Amino acid sequence: VMIVQYLVLVPLFFSERDILRREIENKSCRISSYIFSSVLYETPVAILQVLLLCSLGYWLVDLNSESDHVLFFGLTVVFGVCGWQSLVCLASFVTNNIGFVYSICFVFLGLGTLFGGLLIVHHNISLAFIPFFYTSVPALTYRTLLHNDLQCCYMFLTCSDVSALSKKYNNLPPFFAQMTTSCLTGNVPNPVMNLGGMALQFM
Repeated sequence: VMIVQYLVLVPLFFSERDILRREIENKSCRISSYIFSSVLYETPVAILQVLLLCSLGYWLVDLNSESDHVLFFGLTVVFGVCGWQSLVCLASFVTNNIGFVYSICFVFLGLGTLFGGLLIVHHNISLAFIPFFYTSVPALTYRTLLHNDLQCCYMFLTCSDVSALSKKYNNLPPFFAQMTTSCLTGNVPNPVMNLGGMALQFM
């Protein structure tokens, strides 16, 4: 969805630049009016695209199906797409070079994806790229969605599951050691633990 936004919106904004400039010079249109009309047009488009994305996502993948999490999923993607549309619009009006605009969008999309916390964990990211962890709209969006889904009800393990996995595999994530210790010491409130919730502690 993020890629579609800048592939479609950059040519659209560039085609409107000269018209907007003439209207501002003739005092027949204000910048605030243009921004407001763009929001009115682009937000419904974003919502339709998100509905399509969510429908495909929940149909193809066993995502968190609890109603409040589904609503949160949809709203997060809508706000993420609208935020990305705003960045594309800003980049389209700071330079006359359409290639440079694509480069700006690609940098924020690519570096935000690479250093957003999913491919490389936060403590392994170089200080030079830390700002992208916090400012990239795509990174903030998918990280929020990941946290939302890891709170789901279906990611459960029993102490028996933990013991079996520990015997079968040598290189398990760090939170398995915590789960094993909790099982051995009897500090587990019930025999079932939320794997996703524990994994969030190490993200």
